[in-house]
Amino acid sequence: HIRFCFIYFNAQQNPTDAYLTKCQELDTEPVYEFMVVLDSAAPTSLNLSQRKAKLDVVYDTEQKLLLSITSIADADIASICSTIALTKNIIDVNLSDNILSKASANSISTLLAENRSIESLSVANSKLGDENFAEILSSIVNNVYSPIQSLDFSNCNLTYASTTPICDLLSMGRIKYLNLQKNRFTNSSV
Repeated sequence: HIRFCFIYFNAQQNPTDAYLTKCQELDTEPVYEFMVVLDSAAPTSLNLSQRKAKLDVVYDTEQKLLLSITSIADADIASICSTIALTKNIIDVNLSDNILSKASANSISTLLAENRSIESLSVANSKLGDENFAEILSSIVNNVYSPIQSLDFSNCNLTYASTTPICDLLSMGRIKYLNLQKNRFTNSSV
């Protein structure tokens, strides 16, 4: 299991160097496209969705970075989340179409527990499951400073067991967009 830990660096060290150091500590290869985001002047969006094809780095008209290569490993998620916590300028994170394990969910939850910049998170098509979903939502609900307004948990293998965390999330009154399509809810769940 990969344990999430924040990357600490002094004022002389830039986030890219801190990220590379964390990757070395976790014995994982750096994710090239995340390094591209770190080296950007003022990145606001990180899209690591559908990492199954050859690497494509494209900036769309809104200066959001769109990325695509192979699936993300737990160590990658841990080091990426640690570094996002330092950058403070990424507001849109898309980890859709990756299989997110308990370790990955823990890294995302730790990031969101302290988050003061991320406004949008997508983990659609991730086979997240009820337990990991509840952990992520708990971090959002318990962080009174969280600016998150948009969440996409479509096709995450959620069931009736996820209804209580959903109610807790909605009771905050801050969520403007919540996608729960293509999960395993029944009529009684709703």
